[in-house]
Amino acid sequence: MQDSKDMLERHPEVVRAVRSARIIGLFLCLAWPLVLMAIITVGGIAPGQLRAEGWVQQVGYTFTGLSLVAAGYVTWRTGVLMKEFRALAPSDRARVAFRSSLGFSILFLLSSVYGLVYWRMVGRNAFQHVLLFVVLSPAMFFIFMPRLEHWMNALQEDE
Repeated sequence: MQDSKDMLERHPEVVRAVRSARIIGLFLCLAWPLVLMAIITVGGIAPGQLRAEGWVQQVGYTFTGLSLVAAGYVTWRTGVLMKEFRALAPSDRARVAFRSSLGFSILFLLSSVYGLVYWRMVGRNAFQHVLLFVVLSPAMFFIFMPRLEHWMNALQEDE
């Protein structure tokens, strides 16, 4: 326990960067989908009228695939970043942690955008799919986003 506290004290700029990116990511991936679902539920965004078949269904499959690819990319990129993180100059570590975390959040946010686009296409004809796209954003954020301890462990191997 004391060792992890020492790590936090020795790298305050990385801690600040990761926490800042996490707060922004929480807003993007949690608050935005909640607001989007509230707006959809009260009828603030007009639903589409297309049936979820044919090319429209293919668009849904494409959105699902893109969401899965985003999760896979973040998992792969996190592994690469954690290996490279200890080799970075100390002055670059905070910037890399912040930008990477923010970029991952934006990739997760895209799932909610896919949900919005699909809502405008199919509306109530495939509401469960729209809901799934919107719910995927916070789920992927909480599951795949590297946490502060990941960044600290990458630094700890350096020392």
